[in-house]
Amino acid sequence: MNSEVRNQNQPSEAVAIQLVEQICRGEQAAIWELYSLYQAELSHQCLVWMHGNAHDADEALSRLVLKAWESLPRHAHKITNAKAWLMRMAYNLCIDLHRQQQRELKRLQPLDSLLANDERMPQSATPSPETALLKREVYETINQALQGLSPRLNSTFSLWFYNDMSCDAIAQHQGISLANVYKRLQQARDMLQPQLRPTTVEG
Repeated sequence: MNSEVRNQNQPSEAVAIQLVEQICRGEQAAIWELYSLYQAELSHQCLVWMHGNAHDADEALSRLVLKAWESLPRHAHKITNAKAWLMRMAYNLCIDLHRQQQRELKRLQPLDSLLANDERMPQSATPSPETALLKREVYETINQALQGLSPRLNSTFSLWFYNDMSCDAIAQHQGISLANVYKRLQQARDMLQPQLRPTTVEG
């Protein structure tokens, strides 16, 4: 507990000013107190900025704590509005997280493209019995390949591929962050792709 005892009824802005002054004096414990002062509002805003995904909001808050711990001692003397400073940092971290997820999504090539580009399958509006058979063989190959995945990757990939669930829906269903969904799907794709790559048929 800091030597300066604060009145519970004291306005948060006044408390924040005191805490920033303590941070300027090198009292690192004040960093956590400053974050705690606005934690509820920061948590709410991160949840809004991460489109209601609680796990992604928690990830953004975790990054905020680390960033604040690193940056506050260097910039405290320039801060005139601690709440605005923390909110701006939280917003920027949420944007960074969205950009990271978009990069993950771009790297994730839908496995459907492997089926659509399978050279063994004739492309026609009305599938022939041969095409249907080949497609069934491909899905059987996928089923067999899935057995080699860990339960964690298997469950996430199956929801995406067989249940046609969106990545957002999978994140909510499995209680994981959207970034983790992308990561699992990418890992599963990388493991499955060599087994599903079409082979050249000599004719």
